[in-house]
Amino acid sequence: MVVFRMRRTALRQWQAVCLCFLAFVGCARDPDAGASKPKLVSYDLPSENPVREIGATQALAAAGRLWLVGRGGGLASFGLEGDFRNGTFASDVLFAAKSGGTLWVLRSTEVRYREVEDPPTRIPIGGTFVVSKWAGGAFEDSAPLRLSEMPTALAISQDGSRLVVSPSRISNLPGGSRRWTSRKLKGPAEPLHPPSTPAIAMIGDDLYLGFNFGEFGGGLRKVSLSTGVARNIVYKYGQTPCQGCEPITGIIADPASPDCILISAGLIHMMSWGRISQICGDRATVKFEKTFTVDWGRKSIEMTVPFFGIAAAPPGGFWAIAPGTLYRFEGQDPKEYPLSEPKTADGLVINRDLPGVIIVYTNANQAFSLSGTTPMLVPLD
Repeated sequence: MVVFRMRRTALRQWQAVCLCFLAFVGCARDPDAGASKPKLVSYDLPSENPVREIGATQALAAAGRLWLVGRGGGLASFGLEGDFRNGTFASDVLFAAKSGGTLWVLRSTEVRYREVEDPPTRIPIGGTFVVSKWAGGAFEDSAPLRLSEMPTALAISQDGSRLVVSPSRISNLPGGSRRWTSRKLKGPAEPLHPPSTPAIAMIGDDLYLGFNFGEFGGGLRKVSLSTGVARNIVYKYGQTPCQGCEPITGIIADPASPDCILISAGLIHMMSWGRISQICGDRATVKFEKTFTVDWGRKSIEMTVPFFGIAAAPPGGFWAIAPGTLYRFEGQDPKEYPLSEPKTADGLVINRDLPGVIIVYTNANQAFSLSGTTPMLVPLD
């Protein structure tokens, strides 16, 4: 954690350099004038922007509202048919999840800390938590959950069970019940990492967690809800193993292969890199990767488009978001939708060019990389 804080300070000092680089990539001369070049520009968030204000790490659309969860624990919402803002919680919200159009949030009512002297730090080591359900104008709290470690994810199963994952345990509150059950996970602990909000996909009886640590890589973890077995997945691209080698920005079930998942990965850290991959068991295949080149001085630099989110697109296919472009996959080759300049609504910087999705621009990735402002993909019900 000490190393992470030192690096984060250095990142902030380099943000101006990053913005200059992003602007350069957006206007650099393409050696191939006929090739389409991604628009990797970073947008300035207004000083009163709520995303900047709370450091939004999650965005969900539920119950006719857009919900933002911040790094500092704040929760704000905005009417989808208007610009009315509702500041629901100022702090203590850890994660949000959506199931059947209903919003759920995991929040703390008490947190315990361990004091560290060098450097002086308070490290959270557990506490008391509730899962709150949005019910037509107010939140309804679950029975309290007491943990000796901090939660790392919230998921809602199809039967309404609330699932709270922590490094060594999974806690379950069935729908309609007031009693939590908890079981110790079998297998290795979660990968060591600085705090981040994981990408989550529940496929059958398995829960997948994808971690994005920016320039520090990432990780993929699978938890069996029936057996309690958890493992950090080491997958291979051909003969090359990947364990924490790429920052995972999204996970969904593969609509064409029920036994597989799709992940998006993306990073802008002086250079641009990203791809969409299919993972079946321990085997990984690059499903889509777009290469482009820019002139940098007397050299041509090759990069790939970064992807910062992926979402299912009923009745089939899926969306993937990159800076400046939204991709729709229904076959082998995606259809590209260049995005117009975003608009500011009630302080939010958003794009609603296409029906069915909202693009929200956030500075969340700046905690781990020189990415500037990056887009979050928010599918609508």
